[in-house]
This record gives sequence, structure tokens and C-alpha cells, in this order.
Amino acid sequence: MDDMNKIYCETKRYYNKYSDYYDKERTRGYYEFINDLEIDIVNTYIKNDNKILEVGCGTGIILNRISRVVHSKNIIGIDLSEKMLYEAKKKNLNVIMCNANMLPFKNNSFDIVYSFKVIPHIPEIENVIRDIDRVTKKDGLMILEFYNPISFKFLANKISCFFEGWKVYCRYDSLHKIKSYLPNNTKIIHIRGIRIFTFISILAKIPIISHIFRFLEENFCDNLILRNFGGYFVVVIKKC
Repeated sequence: MDDMNKIYCETKRYYNKYSDYYDKERTRGYYEFINDLEIDIVNTYIKNDNKILEVGCGTGIILNRISRVVHSKNIIGIDLSEKMLYEAKKKNLNVIMCNANMLPFKNNSFDIVYSFKVIPHIPEIENVIRDIDRVTKKDGLMILEFYNPISFKFLANKISCFFEGWKVYCRYDSLHKIKSYLPNNTKIIHIRGIRIFTFISILAKIPIISHIFRFLEENFCDNLILRNFGGYFVVVIKKC
């Protein structure tokens, strides 16, 4: 087995196992406000007649909430993990299993393609972005999330990996590097930084303190300077 296939197999195994408790962990505390800020930026741009694709939908936490805004037949999710998709199907979501760099859709199929917490775990990042661009309509949007190396998240994850070991492939990209991945027929129209102030995720579990950090995150995520220090970069890209 070559290195690339090994990474995909390990990632799939990790998320198949994670599916048993993913919803319980990812819908409260720290992840709840991260989800809210991600969903908010998608909702800013969607219209109810848009055709939408989520790349790496997992158990459908975000897909389920977005599907309340658009007609359910117009939104679909894909994921590598069959067990994650099993949980998503329990929510009556339209999902299929496939690899993110081999999307089984025709060219120019979707008005919006979004992806959160997925692309940083894919080694062939340029291939994935190229295929996302292919299935996005002209004047459509790609809303893609990357991990920032200049952030508290990067530092916290490095410390965690030192003590607990490597769990799944993960990459961190500067804004300059992110721009180099994008096809020539695209332009960035917005950047949001998420998890700027929350230096450890446990702060989101502490009453009062969690509200302070949530207030800061919500009010400064689009600040032109502070967004550069967000653990997550959400980049809104228009296909021209």
C-alpha cells in the first residue's frame, strides 16, 4: 500500500470509529460555536433555490441545518466514511460515499460547494480544490475551510500530538499558501477567522467565561487584522 492510500485508509478508519460519539461531542460547547460561525457564513450567501454540495459532511450536523434553509432535494453531502454516512441517513439527509478528489458530479452542477474541517485532512489538496471548482457553476461560490499555522489551534494541536500521538493526517496553510492552491478562474471575496481568542477548547465549557469568548469570536471573526490569527480560515471563493 502506498503512502497516499495508507493515509486515506487510516482517515476512514478513524472517522468510522469516531461516528459512534461524533454527534454527542460535536454539537455542544466548543464545537457548537465553531459550527454556528461556519453555518452563518454559508447562510449569508445561499438562496433557497440554490443547488448545494457539502464535501465531507460526516454525520450531517451542518448539512442538516443548511437543509432547513434550502429545499432538501437541492442539497447533497459526500463523505469517505460509511459509518458517518449511516448516521447522516438517520437524519433523512441526501448523502453518498465517495472520495473528495473524485466527485461523481457533472461540471457546473452546484451554486455553492462548501467544506468544513475536511480539506486540511486531505494530502492531495490541489486536486480536491480543482475538482470542487469543476463542479461549481460559473459565478458560483466555494466556501472552504483551512487550518492556520499562526493560531492557538495549531499550538494546542501540536501539544496534543506530542502527548497523544498522531491520529489522522492534518495540514496547516497560511493565507499565502491557500491562494496558491486556487485555480486562475477564481477570486477570494471574503475571509473569516474562527477561534481567534479561544486558546484552549475547554474554555467553551465554563459558564460565563464561555459567553465572553463566544462574544469575542462572533464579533471579531471578520476583523481584517484579527481574522489572520483564527485557527480556522473560512475562505469564500467566487468562480469567475
